[in-house]
Amino acid sequence: MSDQQSAREHHRGIAQRLASNLAGLAHNHLSLFGLELQDEKERLVKVLILVLVGAFVVWLGLAVLSVALVWWVAEEWRWAALLGVAIVYLAGGAFSLYTAWQTVVQAAHPFAHTLDELRKDREQFLP
Repeated sequence: MSDQQSAREHHRGIAQRLASNLAGLAHNHLSLFGLELQDEKERLVKVLILVLVGAFVVWLGLAVLSVALVWWVAEEWRWAALLGVAIVYLAGGAFSLYTAWQTVVQAAHPFAHTLDELRKDREQFLP
């Protein structure tokens, strides 16, 4: 009987250590995920603020420049000047949207470190 009890206690001890290790591993992964999420949030807010401020200032500058350009052109050519300014703005906007789309598509995965750690753990536990 004592052999069975010691075997049970040994198995119980192993199970408790395994559960403790798994809980610690899960805690570490969740902590890493939380840190990466916070970093991504801070980066996104910073970029968004900079983009909004930059876009507003550029818009103001372009508005003043457009008015000055159209006013400077002779009166009979003002419609052509307005059309030219509009074409330039549309081309610039299309280029900006395309560049933004390419940046989003080519961006690295925001939680790459967490996924790498999970992949390593899976390889260790399931050889």
